[in-house]
Amino acid sequence: FVLIASGAWSHAPRFPHAFHALASLSLGGVAVLLVVALGVALVLHPLQFVMVQVLEGYWGSGPVAARLRAARMVWHKRRRRRLRKRNGLADSELQRKGNELADQHPFRFYRLVSQRDEAGRLKEEVLSGEDIMPTRLGNVLRYYERKAGAPYGLDAVRVMPYLSRVAPSEDMAYVNDQRSSLDLAVRLCLTSLLAAALWILFFWWHGLWLLVTIIPLAIAYLSYRGAVVVAGEYGRALAVVIALNRFTLYERLHLRLPPDMASEYRANSALNDMLRYEYIDTVAYLHAQKRPPEPP
Repeated sequence: FVLIASGAWSHAPRFPHAFHALASLSLGGVAVLLVVALGVALVLHPLQFVMVQVLEGYWGSGPVAARLRAARMVWHKRRRRRLRKRNGLADSELQRKGNELADQHPFRFYRLVSQRDEAGRLKEEVLSGEDIMPTRLGNVLRYYERKAGAPYGLDAVRVMPYLSRVAPSEDMAYVNDQRSSLDLAVRLCLTSLLAAALWILFFWWHGLWLLVTIIPLAIAYLSYRGAVVVAGEYGRALAVVIALNRFTLYERLHLRLPPDMASEYRANSALNDMLRYEYIDTVAYLHAQKRPPEPP
């Protein structure tokens, strides 16, 4: 409304006119703007999952999308290789000259420490082989999808809908909080990109006014980086829920509790097939014995 009222369609914007028009809105005009805003929000809300998928890197199977995904996946593969090399070189030099550098060249020592630690942390975001995703957000979420249930042989994506039904509310509360924070960061990122697109549309021919597009683009970038950080916390929360509540799930499914991790890992191979809606004829159920009636 402000952009249209400023006259930006046809000439350089006159924001005093726009603010005057905004201040002069009648009660009916305010109601119309609120209804439009609510309508847009209601339309976009069901698309929340799609928004996250777009920022993860699920762009479809068309030829253009496939080429773009492939290019980004190759970039992340090379980035992972660079990070591993940087981590290895810094660690090697610290092992050879660490004490000497700490005493005589502290700046260089801490630069190597930072390089080793940060490169080691960032390279863990990217898996190898076919699991690489085309975006940082996609790589972080994919990492926890693969790793959260891996020690127990569980497919985290398949098992979490069931665990969410049996886990205590206090265990799921942190997961839900992190998921809400992730959704908020994604919404803010995409809303800022939309604002930048509108600003470019209105001010393409108005010279320096176009530079203001940097503001929503910066907000979008910071929101995306925030989404990457929150995605890591969300993934760790999923790993905690799986670790603490998987035995409750086994009991609710009437499966035998494994005596050790090796037995659990083997048994969960069949459980994963069950959760993929496949028929398994080798699973034996363990039903609780009914207690005999109390004597009168």
